[in-house]
Amino acid sequence: RVTYVGYTPRDTTIHMAKREAPIVVYLHPSAIRMQPVDIHGNSEFFDRSLYPSALVLTNEQLKAIPSPGTKDLMRSLERLPGISTQSELSSSINVRGGSPDQTLITLDGIVVYNPSHVFGFFSMFQTDAIQAAKIMKGGFSSNYGPSAGSILEVLSKDGNNNSLGGTASIGFINTSLTLNGPVGNGAWILSARRSYLDLVALLLGNPSSIPSYYFYDTHGRLTQQLDQRTKISLTGLANKDHLSYENRQGNQTVDEAVYSRWTNILMGCEVSRSFGSSVFGRVLASVSEYDGNLEATQNVLLASLPRDSRLVRFDNQLRDISLKAEVDVVASSMATVKAGASIKRYRVGYHTDAAFDGRPVSIVRAYSVTSGFAQIEFRPFPTFSLTPGVRMSVFSLSDELRIEPRVVAGWHLRPDLTIKIGVGLYSQWLNGDRPASFLTFSGIDFWFPVDESVPFPVSRQLSGDLIYTPSPNLTLTLSGYRNDSRNLVELRANVEEARNVSEMFHVGTGVNFGFEFLADFNYLGFHGLLGYTLAKASRDFADIDQGRTFPARHDRRHTIDLVGSYETESGWQLSLGWNYASGQAYTSILGYYELGRLDPSILTSNSIHYVISRRNAANLPVYHRLDVGISKDFSFLGRRLRWRLDVFNVYSRRNALGATNGFSDDPYFRLLPIVPTVTVEYDF
Repeated sequence: RVTYVGYTPRDTTIHMAKREAPIVVYLHPSAIRMQPVDIHGNSEFFDRSLYPSALVLTNEQLKAIPSPGTKDLMRSLERLPGISTQSELSSSINVRGGSPDQTLITLDGIVVYNPSHVFGFFSMFQTDAIQAAKIMKGGFSSNYGPSAGSILEVLSKDGNNNSLGGTASIGFINTSLTLNGPVGNGAWILSARRSYLDLVALLLGNPSSIPSYYFYDTHGRLTQQLDQRTKISLTGLANKDHLSYENRQGNQTVDEAVYSRWTNILMGCEVSRSFGSSVFGRVLASVSEYDGNLEATQNVLLASLPRDSRLVRFDNQLRDISLKAEVDVVASSMATVKAGASIKRYRVGYHTDAAFDGRPVSIVRAYSVTSGFAQIEFRPFPTFSLTPGVRMSVFSLSDELRIEPRVVAGWHLRPDLTIKIGVGLYSQWLNGDRPASFLTFSGIDFWFPVDESVPFPVSRQLSGDLIYTPSPNLTLTLSGYRNDSRNLVELRANVEEARNVSEMFHVGTGVNFGFEFLADFNYLGFHGLLGYTLAKASRDFADIDQGRTFPARHDRRHTIDLVGSYETESGWQLSLGWNYASGQAYTSILGYYELGRLDPSILTSNSIHYVISRRNAANLPVYHRLDVGISKDFSFLGRRLRWRLDVFNVYSRRNALGATNGFSDDPYFRLLPIVPTVTVEYDF
C-alpha cells in the first residue's frame, strides 16, 4: 500500500526483479474532512501591513540591541527613526515631536503611566517576560486610544505549555529570575528583578557620597484555555523605586537631601472567545495605579524657593479603572467589521508644600470617560485595503461628545512597492509634565487632570509610508508626517503656587512635522538598521515669549541611528548602536545683575536676576554615542549559559544634559562617561 497525506491510498503489487528504472505510483488527490479548529492568537499585533508608521520588535530583536546593564525595551525603541529621549537618563520617549505623555503605553492592554527605573536609565519592562512590542508612531485606526500622539503596545509571553523552566540573570546593576511552566489547560510565567546598589552601600558602611537606592519589579501572566473557543488571561505587574540621599556637614547638619519613591501596580483580566468561524470577541477589565513622591532640599531641585535647607514635597497619585469590550466580525472575504466600547474612571491627586509661604496645596479630581468605536476594513482586491472608522467619547465633567473620524489605507502598487496612509483626529484625557526645575532629577513623572478650565489635548494627524523592497534582504521605508495639536500644556515656572488646575499650566498649540528614512538589511546572520530623521516641533503659547513661536524642549532637527548585529558560525553574537543628533533646544542665560537683599530670610540667589534669551532659542551641543555588545553561548550542565559584555558610550563622550547657571567652569551639566557591564544568563 502506498499512502500520502491528501491523497487516496493505493494498493499495488510490485515485482522485486532486478531493474534500474524507478517505480512510479500515481495517487489521486483526496480531501480530508476534519473537525473545526479554532485558532486563538494576536495576528493583528504582528501585522504591520494594517497600519502606517508601525514597527514591531520581537524578543530576539530586543536582546540583540546593545544596552547598558540590562536589555531594555525603551532603549531599543530610541534607535528607531522618529523616536528619541531627552537624555540617556530618561526612558520616557518623544515620538515625532510629541511629549512623553502623548504616547499611550500598554502592557497586554493595561495602561502604564511610568515605565522608568534608575531615574529613567532603563524601563520596568523585563525582556525575559516580553514576547514583542509594537510602536505606532501616528495615523492609527479608531480602535486605539485615548492618545493624541502615538501608541506603544507591549505583549507578555504566555509561558511554556509543556515543561517547567526558567532563566536566571546576574548583572552589574540587578539580578533577575524568570520561571514558567504548564498549569491546567494553559501556562504561567513569573519574572522578578531587583537591584543591589543599596546593598553595596551597606557593605561600604553607608558613605554619604553613595545614595541608598534600590528598585524591584515583578511581572506575571497566567493563561487558561477554558474550552476550544474560550481563553482567559491574567496579567499583573508591580514595581517600586526607592531613593534616600543625605549630604551632611560634619555628620550633623543636612546640607542636601533627596527622598523619593515611585510605584506602579497593574492588574488585568481578559476573556476572549470565538463565536463560530467569523465572530471573535474580547473583554478586558484592568486597574493601573501610579504613585510618585519626592522630598528634597531646594538646592537639589535648582529651584529658587525660600529657606535653602527646607525640605519641599511633591506627591502625585493616579488611578485608572477600565472596562472595555471589542468584537470582530468577518462579514465576507472582502470586509471585516470591528467595534467596541470602554469606560475609564480616573482619580488624579497632586499635593505639594513647596509654595513660597509653605502652605500646602492639594488638587484632587475624579472623572470618567466613556468611549466607543466602529470601523470596517475593506479589501476589494488583495493588493488594497481601506479602513474608515470613527471613535466617540463623552467626558463626564462636561458631557461633551467628542467625535473623531479616522481613515487608514494601504496599497501594494506592485510586489516590491507599497504605500500606506493614515489620517484622523485624536485626543487624550490626562496631561503629564515635569517642573522645569527638575532638570537633574528625572525619576518620577507627574500626571494632572483635565477639567472645565483646562481642556483635553487634541490633535489632527497625517502619516504616510512608502515601502520599497528591492530584494528579500533589504527593505527601504520613507515616511512623512504632520501633527497639529491644540490644548497643549506646559507647567508654569511657579507651579508650586497654583491652587487649582487652571493656575498650573500655560495652554497653547503645536505643530510637529518631518520625514523619516529606514533601511532594514538582513544577510547571512547580519541584521542592520540605518535610520535618519528630519523633524521640527514648534509651539505657540499666548503667554509665553510674548506669543511668538518657539521650539519645543525636545526639538531635534537631525537624528541618525545605526544599529547592527551579527552572529558568527562559532556562536559569538556581536552588536553595536551609534546615535548622532542635533542638540536640543533650551533657554539660555545671556547675563545677570544683582540687587541688594531687602529681607535676610530670602535666599542669596534671589538677589541675582538673570537676563534670558527667547524661549528655547539656543541649542545644546550635538549628541553622539556609540554602544557595543558581545555575547557567547556555552553549554553548562546540559543547559545554555550566556556571557554578555555591553559597553555604553565606548569613546566616553560626556554629552550635555542641560545648561548651568553660568557660574561654573563647565557651562553644561554632563551625562554619563563610558559604562562597561557584564551579565551572565543561565537557562534551566
